[in-house]
Amino acid sequence: MQIDITSTGYPELIEGLRKIATKLSDFRFIWPKMAAHFYEIEKQTFSSQGRSTRWAPLSIGYGRWKAAKYPGKPILQQSGALMASLTSKTAGSVFRQDPHSLELGTTEKTYHQTGGGRLPARPMIDLNDNDFDAFGKILAEGLQTIVVDAGFQTARIG
Repeated sequence: MQIDITSTGYPELIEGLRKIATKLSDFRFIWPKMAAHFYEIEKQTFSSQGRSTRWAPLSIGYGRWKAAKYPGKPILQQSGALMASLTSKTAGSVFRQDPHSLELGTTEKTYHQTGGGRLPARPMIDLNDNDFDAFGKILAEGLQTIVVDAGFQTARIG
């Protein structure tokens, strides 16, 4: 008596795994979605003038000067360059990417982030656990796309 065991689909499995490995070597296809989410967070931060805490009001003297020179402009929006650099890709934006990392931020007036001396901190970038969960979800969706594009089926657990 003899038993023969034959596997089918082995070449397809190997090819699918090769496709996944190739895609995992470069995450730049996910970075635009990550950046878009970051820009939305920053739009909300500027709209509400702070995130985990509201930004400190302007000093009385500076507030008067700003009201005369830049009427109606909110805190940290004198020229609009700082807000623009954190809510889209502009000349003042930091947008550095490579296959395994993404760096977002601004080159504009970064001293407002931590403050110093008489300048109170007004953090423009104030990410929380929910934000990091959302970034994780974007990454997971990208990974799922890789797996499906390689010919595998996925299932949602939980």
